[in-house]
Amino acid sequence: MRFAVIGDVPLEEGRRAPGDPLAGGAARVATLLRDDGHEVELLTAVTADGDARRLLQLLAGITVIACSSGIPISREAAVPRRPDSTGACATDPSTRPPLPRVTARMVRAVALAEALVVVDRGHRLADHPELRVAVHRRGLDVPLVWLPHPEGSDPVPSCRLVVPAPGAAIAAAAISERPAVAVEAAEQLQRRSGCRAIAIPLGDGSAMLAELDRAPLRVHGAGASAGGLGDERCRFAAAAATVLARGGELREAVRVAAASTWGAPPAA
Repeated sequence: MRFAVIGDVPLEEGRRAPGDPLAGGAARVATLLRDDGHEVELLTAVTADGDARRLLQLLAGITVIACSSGIPISREAAVPRRPDSTGACATDPSTRPPLPRVTARMVRAVALAEALVVVDRGHRLADHPELRVAVHRRGLDVPLVWLPHPEGSDPVPSCRLVVPAPGAAIAAAAISERPAVAVEAAEQLQRRSGCRAIAIPLGDGSAMLAELDRAPLRVHGAGASAGGLGDERCRFAAAAATVLARGGELREAVRVAAASTWGAPPAA
């Protein structure tokens, strides 16, 4: 299966030894899909510096199609597991990065992909008008999964599945076992975005799914993992996108993603 993963690629500190960062964001999703045996093209924006060269070394086996970002690759702290986390690494609010210079090769890669995953970290690649049009058009024909960021752009309407960060209210709803709060939030996001479905990983080893014209569904895994919320969201999205790309139904994709991220739930 040929995937195009579009998005920002920060280097995340704190998940390994000091000074030994991992490639996060879109690179994390691309790595998961590569390890699952797929052909992966990573479409991103970088600046030619030492961090960019290091990033490319971490992405063996992935075709990287990059344009100029005009800013250095960000170094971010991995998101800890805590109830009030948004599941997204913080960006520097003092500067708004320039719009990346998207290339014709990037647009062509989107048009040829058999499935798409967009990982927005607020660095404006997902803001680019030409790229957004290409992603929306391809999403009408192939599965499109989108991981939004609070400081990023809205998902395009052709998304098959949007996987937002849980946010304080949603995580609190999961911990207090009041799923009605998560249901309401997921339904509001679905109506606002116009996308077909929203799946919110809740931070407790479960996800809330809101679909167009269907009752909400809470899908459980075995329990919360030891990883950070951002890594969980990447795992969840990659697994769901794989099922959708193989022709699976949306609820099946969410159930498989939950089991892949948090382990299979105990038998009833």
